[in-house]
Amino acid sequence: MQASLATVCSTRYGRHMRYTLLIGCLVLAGCAAASDGWPSLARRPIEGVAATATATTAATVTTTTTTTVAASVPVSAATDLAGVDIDSRLTTIERDLDGLDARLAAQAKLVAGAATAAAGARPDSAAGSQAELETSRLGKLDGQVDEVRARLETIAGELAVGAAAGVDVGARLRRTGALIARTSTLAAPARAVAR
Repeated sequence: MQASLATVCSTRYGRHMRYTLLIGCLVLAGCAAASDGWPSLARRPIEGVAATATATTAATVTTTTTTTVAASVPVSAATDLAGVDIDSRLTTIERDLDGLDARLAAQAKLVAGAATAAAGARPDSAAGSQAELETSRLGKLDGQVDEVRARLETIAGELAVGAAAGVDVGARLRRTGALIARTSTLAAPARAVAR
């Protein structure tokens, strides 16, 4: 028995096929009409450069890049690196870490107490739910430690740029490194509980 085109198109498969063909035709028509809107696939001038470079060229590029980075540090940033801005930001971070340290210690005690109370209890019991809640609060504090660490890494990057510009950043860089190490120490108890 031979099915007519009208019968095939009226079935569910036929309707999907009809919509697919319609969408395909619209897409092709759109591509043909917008010939100027798409980027050219022709070679760009930079693509014509030879793939191999000599050692002299590489050394020149490295020297130019270093000079450009050092020259691109704005005067205000160099002044901030030598002035109060970095020190005030580090002092603020130290205060934040002191607060997080106290909150992490208190939360670790709450987690330990809730875990002891939930020992042997079903996970859906009140004690099990309380233990999960306290553990998630500890995880939230751990996330705040990660945010502080990200701020410190940003400062370390700024100091590295300042050092490339010739600004003396040794003391501030050591202080930043010590604070980054402190964030690792603070995060250890939360990560131990998460395991």
